[in-house]
Amino acid sequence: MSNYDLLGFAYAASVAFGGVLGYVRAGSVPSLASGLIFGVLAGYGAYRSGLKPADYTIMLVTTGLLTVLMGARFYRSYKIFPAGIFFCATIFAMGVENVAIVDCISELLENGVYIAGALTGQRVTAESNTFPWRLCTKYYDVDLNVWVTSVSDLIEPTGQVDETRAIIFYWDGLDSSCFQACWNALLNRESIGVRLLLCENVVSEEVRESTLAWCIENAFEMIFLQPSDDIIMEAAENCEKIGLDRIIEALQAHEWTALIRKDSDNYVQLITDDDDDDEEGAENKSDSSVEERTSSSSSSGGSFTDLYEHFSSMVAHSKTLTGDQRKKYAAQVATQFWNSLKISEHSSSSSSDLSDGSDVK
Repeated sequence: MSNYDLLGFAYAASVAFGGVLGYVRAGSVPSLASGLIFGVLAGYGAYRSGLKPADYTIMLVTTGLLTVLMGARFYRSYKIFPAGIFFCATIFAMGVENVAIVDCISELLENGVYIAGALTGQRVTAESNTFPWRLCTKYYDVDLNVWVTSVSDLIEPTGQVDETRAIIFYWDGLDSSCFQACWNALLNRESIGVRLLLCENVVSEEVRESTLAWCIENAFEMIFLQPSDDIIMEAAENCEKIGLDRIIEALQAHEWTALIRKDSDNYVQLITDDDDDDEEGAENKSDSSVEERTSSSSSSGGSFTDLYEHFSSMVAHSKTLTGDQRKKYAAQVATQFWNSLKISEHSSSSSSDLSDGSDVK
């Protein structure tokens, strides 16, 4: 448990004690109620902030409200209360989310530093292994730390590990045990949303198959910096990005905690619109998958029950898509279900007789 967590519980106890003290001294029931309520909320917030990954939402809301209330009281009585101080401490404790680039080849990190420079467009050196980077998209900006580290340093219990939300393993395509053992040793791996396995060249077929099986099991995506002609042609046919472009695309698709939305309307379009040309291939592929999985139900009258029988295959297919593609795929499936439901209701209401009740589900 960190010093911040201990301080959080102490702060929660002081809030509750202040409420009890106000009741004992002045018989103030509102003071007692507010002290106990905010004390419990602050204690729960301190507990949530100690989880892996840490969740500061409850503590931020609680201390924020207390800052406003105690600020108004300070304006009247000039009595200082620690709510505002702890609110600022909570903001500082949140830190900046990390993109970890793990060099599985060299302890000198020259490969990881090269990837960090190519990824961020900055001139980076091995003298510092952490580089600030603002990830800018059409819809939002977010400040991140690109952290270049080795396998041995990654598994050390540090604050940087706790704040890591994206991880990129860079390996030579030969020994896969380095990143597999490292990944299994990570305590906070459930909080890492972007998982990429980066390799310079195409590995042998045997190693590639075993590595792909591991990637599927652990929700990783394997990316080649110098892909073969077959991979390049396949990506071109499906309008998919490769190499560093694919890494940036995966990072942009992640929902970062501290992102700053440029425009709320544009942000909604990130989910609903089809205005990005580079995603048209994936969307068309997703569209055709929906049609294929619902064609049998549509040809038989669009029965809601028939469509429901195909739901498991639709769920399985959605797991092969990226985050944005899954959202669009879900919208398309929901539309199909809604249309089928309306068709079923119309057919049952317009039918003059029901021979055996089979239309009613």
